[in-house]
Amino acid sequence: MDKPQNYWNEFDWERFFRRKEKFILAYVELLERLAELPEGEELIMNELIRRFGAAEVEEMYAYDDDDDVFADENEDVMDDPDDEPMEPPMTFPPEDSEDWRGKDNDIDSKFNEEMRRLRRMEEQFRNIMITLEQTIQGWCNLMSSVLPTDKRTQGLKVLFSLSRVSMNLLSCASEMAAGRPAAVIALCKRVLTDLNDAVGQVTELRQYCPPLQEVLTTIQERLVIVADEVADFLCACRELPGEIDDDIPF
Repeated sequence: MDKPQNYWNEFDWERFFRRKEKFILAYVELLERLAELPEGEELIMNELIRRFGAAEVEEMYAYDDDDDVFADENEDVMDDPDDEPMEPPMTFPPEDSEDWRGKDNDIDSKFNEEMRRLRRMEEQFRNIMITLEQTIQGWCNLMSSVLPTDKRTQGLKVLFSLSRVSMNLLSCASEMAAGRPAAVIALCKRVLTDLNDAVGQVTELRQYCPPLQEVLTTIQERLVIVADEVADFLCACRELPGEIDDDIPF
């Protein structure tokens, strides 16, 4: 796309994530076939360019300059000899100016309200990740110990969906920290799709495994809780500005 990623809307991000997924699938397929050959990486790259075009491959591999918002940790920004002299400090109106105090209080109030909202979102996101991690651990234990052998394939499908949920939630945290709520919204939609798939698979397993009814019901309920929390988090992201300039504690 021509516009920088910070100006993409959720639909731009959805298209990008779909293209990225197709690209990754193609790369994994080529990796299995060509990785052991001499100059395998070059062969893979050439084939990717043939399939997707040079511009698409470059976009998928390119470093996102928009994310490089922090100064280099080894660079002392105070010692740049090319910096222009600092401007003299601003002169503020007298403290007894009611108009000035009123504007300042309004700004402080809006800032504090925004920070409280971000803190609530941070806490909600942390709870989502904790619940999901516990559920994945429980599912792995169930698969390895009590799930019937003939149901292991379906169990792996559940684990695959939960792995995608976890991956996309980690991407949510990165995009939130980069100040791109539109990307977070698109990722949350993908999370909800995979959660629904996992719930559907668990529901089907409940029907075929009566002895595991109780534990499968518990896992299903926890996944529904995660889905509800993700949906609420998505709605909260829609209320954020399109581009966030302040650092977000994610």
